[in-house]
Amino acid sequence: SALPLLHYFSPMPPVRTGIADYSRELIPHLERTYAVKVAQDDREEAPHGSLAMYHMGNNRYHAGIYRRALAEPGLLVLHDYVLHHLLSAVTLAEGAEEPYVKTLLYAHGAPGGASAIARTHGVFGEYQHFVFPANALVLDRSLACIVHSHDAAARVAFAHPDLPVHRVPMGVPLPPPVSPDDVAAARRRVGLAPDAFVLANFGFITPIKRVDALLAAFKRFAAACPRAVLLVVGELFPDVDVASMCRQLGIAGRVIVDPGLAVELAEVHPS
Repeated sequence: SALPLLHYFSPMPPVRTGIADYSRELIPHLERTYAVKVAQDDREEAPHGSLAMYHMGNNRYHAGIYRRALAEPGLLVLHDYVLHHLLSAVTLAEGAEEPYVKTLLYAHGAPGGASAIARTHGVFGEYQHFVFPANALVLDRSLACIVHSHDAAARVAFAHPDLPVHRVPMGVPLPPPVSPDDVAAARRRVGLAPDAFVLANFGFITPIKRVDALLAAFKRFAAACPRAVLLVVGELFPDVDVASMCRQLGIAGRVIVDPGLAVELAEVHPS
């Protein structure tokens, strides 16, 4: 019999986000059970009889997916419990204040609405992104929700008791062990010494990832470990100047910043 159809919405490479890389690895496993059609456009018509799967993260690369998930209910894979930054990207960043206020009012009642109105008048703090996760509207429009952590599952189930929610461990298995020769070759390609003690930060690098705190901590660690090297891998948010931070901390020679290294290291990350 024919496999059930899955209409798959996610950022995909060459978009430099962890969810894009995750989807690239996950789809071959899904294809054992489903006929997967990866959406090339967020407005693409759904194949007849298909289930839409929306991979939702908290950044602008999910803007079109968010809009589609609101318009056409499907299976929501909630990678980030907080979606407030995404909401800002699809409303305020496009000059649409009213949808922003309405969404926070819907999700968080009077306190959320008051916070939203204050923001439209220039009063806002970064912490409010986390006080008001702004995920209720898309959750209420979804048929079911998948999360990856016990905490997210409990929070979604508490706030949306009628929504089926399932915790699914990350669906991509670890790669098989790599040989010492492969590890050595990968280190040479990246420019790492054979004996370097490597730390790495992967994924879309936004202000909320607190890379400033990571670099400050790495400076202290590097002082005690001369072989330490930090890799910062992933696309940089426009306001995050990692190179400048490294220069100010005096660790520029110990940090490699390269958005394109993710694919290079995908098969040798245990090194």
